[in-house]
Amino acid sequence: MPRQQKHEKISQGMLQIALFFTCGISLRYWHDSGQLSREKRLYEELINTGNVARVTWITYGMDDALLAAKLHASGALHEKITVIPMPSVFRGKVGRLLYSLFAPWILKDTLQQCHIMKSNQLPGAWTAWLAARLLRKPFFFRTGYTFSELSATQKKYNTLKTRFFRIIERFLYANCTVASVTSQHSKEYITHHYTTSKLEYLPNFVETEKFCPTDCLRQKGSIVFVGRLHAEKNLDAFMRALRGSPYALHIYGRGEQEVALRQLALHCNIHVVFHGAVPNVELPRILRQYEYFILPSPFEGMPKALLEAMACGCVCLGADVPGVREIIVDGENGLLAEDFSVSAFQALLQRLPIADGQSLAARGVEHVQKYYSLQAVVRSEAALLVGMLE
Repeated sequence: MPRQQKHEKISQGMLQIALFFTCGISLRYWHDSGQLSREKRLYEELINTGNVARVTWITYGMDDALLAAKLHASGALHEKITVIPMPSVFRGKVGRLLYSLFAPWILKDTLQQCHIMKSNQLPGAWTAWLAARLLRKPFFFRTGYTFSELSATQKKYNTLKTRFFRIIERFLYANCTVASVTSQHSKEYITHHYTTSKLEYLPNFVETEKFCPTDCLRQKGSIVFVGRLHAEKNLDAFMRALRGSPYALHIYGRGEQEVALRQLALHCNIHVVFHGAVPNVELPRILRQYEYFILPSPFEGMPKALLEAMACGCVCLGADVPGVREIIVDGENGLLAEDFSVSAFQALLQRLPIADGQSLAARGVEHVQKYYSLQAVVRSEAALLVGMLE
């Protein structure tokens, strides 16, 4: 268990947080992939509500300072979010790893002004722990998903890398001030496998004032997917299930499987449209065009795209797997396949014509507004941050 420390008393509204980006991830990556508009909102709202005075982002981009200056000048990034880029001497994979180990000493004077060291994901969370240890500050171990839990469902992760991250997980959960996860199933998994001082459930959020249904007409028989085109998303199985069906699949995103998926669409003679990656700010307009949303993954943490699609009034479809079934209640606010196989998705598609899509969508919107609004998550995180300093 971590050694108890007496932390300085901070007046409300004076709190400063250091957020350590995932190892290797830059502000440029967030910006170009369309994630920035979503990822920044929690911190902007913490500042705007007076709970936090300043947030410092520790990133792995060498040109991130220049990009941040442009974003600040245009109003696209809150002026009280400071971006600290990685020095250019740390190039390549080895350089980034070395920076993740030495950043707390390099940035010691800057980090000394912050009151809490927070991680964003497991890779690189050790940097936040090192900084907290060096400066005798609280360590907030936040992850979006539990790597060892994910690895149990993905054969490609059953390697030395998996064993390494399990060791890191065990150590960080035992030596953090507070840990948070985005799903209840992850909380149960961690409670069962690790020892930790304080573990909280803080779900992902949706800006429900932006992601909301409208009266616009949806394309009948249309299914939309938003996300990375990687093997773990299991899109190939769902596309095979579409063979011989009347449904059109619209894909938003890019990734290593794009070429293979395009070839599969031709081979199966199915109607698939690849739209490429889009900024998060464009998603409400896009999601409102489609009748259904699909997330065929065999495992998820707390999928943001699913929450956003549900908030926009799509009838949400997925497999009965961790992370997805925590949001979709089959027959109540969406529909679940028995598993993530081709045959299970074929059976799911056969249910669509007889399902009351309007009612499913309406209950889905209500569910997201009640449990996953940005305001609700900000209140929970603000209370957790204050509690860390008491």
